[in-house]
Amino acid sequence: MANGPTGTISDKTSGTTSKPGRQIPVQHKIEIKNADAVQGQLLEGAHWLEDNAKLVFAIITVAILAGLVYSVWTVIEKHQEKAAQEAYYSAEAPFAKKRDAFEKTKFKAFMPPDQNDKTPGEVATGDLAKDYAIVLPPMEKVAKDYAGTAGGSQAAILVAQTYLEYKNPDKAIEFAQIPATKLSKNNTLAVLGKMLWGSALSAKGDCQQALTVWQQILDTKSADYLANDVNLRMGTCLEKMGQSDRAAEAYRNASKGADSPASQSAKALLRDLELKTPVAAAAPAATSKEK
Repeated sequence: MANGPTGTISDKTSGTTSKPGRQIPVQHKIEIKNADAVQGQLLEGAHWLEDNAKLVFAIITVAILAGLVYSVWTVIEKHQEKAAQEAYYSAEAPFAKKRDAFEKTKFKAFMPPDQNDKTPGEVATGDLAKDYAIVLPPMEKVAKDYAGTAGGSQAAILVAQTYLEYKNPDKAIEFAQIPATKLSKNNTLAVLGKMLWGSALSAKGDCQQALTVWQQILDTKSADYLANDVNLRMGTCLEKMGQSDRAAEAYRNASKGADSPASQSAKALLRDLELKTPVAAAAPAATSKEK
């Protein structure tokens, strides 16, 4: 039997030789196309980092400092809030005791006899300086010293409410603005501050500005639960301004939804307005025709 040609087979992959008939394992080699270009880009990046080391260091430093500032500020905020709450509760305790004594006397006839004997009531004179001379100033100090905190805002709301009850709208506006402007618009205390702010403006006779403040509450989705009360107050202001049609619309808006003291009052005021003003009574019909 004739033998085939003899010789060696070269393994180009490994650079070794093998005898005839021997199987050579195939080795795959990954080739990088344009290897010089890749290396060039890497070198360019390295050179850029080297040339701009100060800039890179500055960016990293700023990022680290920003993180530190945020952490420190968070700690400071917590510390301020804790201090504000401590100051608030210290000032609020005697203030609440005084208010409760006045309230007990006011509603004494409606309270059970056993509760009337527990704590003696106190008659309010109607003079703020006499009734709250000792307990109100500490509350005012907390409101101003801790403006922007929950504790300070709570104090400001109670102070504003007290001034409004004693027919001092200017001071009520001053303190109601603290939570209304220092806290985020979605904060419940900010919303309550705006409610008092608008009421104080209305009591002062500035209904136009009051409507602007109250509208901010209606534009806040998280304050939907106050919509009836806000619309009721807006209706009374609009009625004072002689805008009967808009007042009627506000009363109708206040009457919507679940039955509440605000909706009941709005319905009564709407009926009274419709009896007095034919334009207000005809407003729903005109609106339906336009639609």
